[in-house]
Amino acid sequence: MNNSLMDHINENNFKDETHILKKEEEKVDDKSDTNSIVSSNSKVTKEELSFFKEKVLLWLNIDNQIKELSKELSNLRKVKNKELEPFIVNFMKEHNLNNLNTQKGKLEYKTTETKKAINKDILEQSLSNYLPTDKIDDAINNIMNNRKVSTKSILKRKK
Repeated sequence: MNNSLMDHINENNFKDETHILKKEEEKVDDKSDTNSIVSSNSKVTKEELSFFKEKVLLWLNIDNQIKELSKELSNLRKVKNKELEPFIVNFMKEHNLNNLNTQKGKLEYKTTETKKAINKDILEQSLSNYLPTDKIDDAINNIMNNRKVSTKSILKRKK
């Protein structure tokens, strides 16, 4: 991993939590924000609200760090995948090299085949070989509508 990336991770992961919270609290420490958190029907103590607020602020700080690191990782991936990898793969292919031993690990050149994802057009083409035209739409709709659905609760940040 890139040294500057590791330094950044180490710097940000071991900061004093109270420093992080105080910095973020300055941005959010308005009474109206607190009131908007608590619904009129709930009975939340000041301690619970303070604890909740602390966790929200910590979550926001971590989210900011993740965004910063994601940008840096994205740039590193671009260099690796768009510039370096095509050159290395082409060189290994031209010189018939399947394995390359280095001090930092072994590189292996392989070719793989993957199938495209199934979509409505592919289903229609494939089913047209086996079903009458009037049954294809019903079959596709049945397949598309009867797929398993999973539900997941998440927290998303909006600006």
